[in-house]
Amino acid sequence: MKKAIILSIIFFNILIQTTVLELAGILGVIPNTSLLLVIAFAMNLNPKEIIAYSLLTGIILDVLSGGIVGMNTFGFLVIAYFIFYVRVELVKNSYLTSFIISTLSIIAYNFITLFFVYVLGFAVRFRYFFSYATIIEIVYNGAVGMIIYFLFTQMYESRFKKEKY
Repeated sequence: MKKAIILSIIFFNILIQTTVLELAGILGVIPNTSLLLVIAFAMNLNPKEIIAYSLLTGIILDVLSGGIVGMNTFGFLVIAYFIFYVRVELVKNSYLTSFIISTLSIIAYNFITLFFVYVLGFAVRFRYFFSYATIIEIVYNGAVGMIIYFLFTQMYESRFKKEKY
């Protein structure tokens, strides 16, 4: 049951991100809800589930986005791995913690993407990373990240914490 619900959340999220959220952009910036969902996974699930769901989310998003295959997957796995290993030190159920983790993850994801594109030999505009669009993306994703994190955490704690494995 747990796997079916989480897989449904992943597919629904990717469907919404690649269709509806394109219309909800602020100055051309849309929230990366897939990354924010991966953050919620990394804060709540066990290591095998984190890797499986992050990998699945990244692969599907890579295939549907039509960009460089593997870029989202690699970024999601690196960020999920890092968050999983520092989550013991974090204060769970805190708005400030979820905002900080979301914003730092967006910055790291942008660096990973920039590095990935650079290594593959594409033209890279380093100035873009330090532009107003990046600041808007960080704040927008931080705010949306708090909502996604708390929704997923509430669902996880109310439905799955009591399940036996």
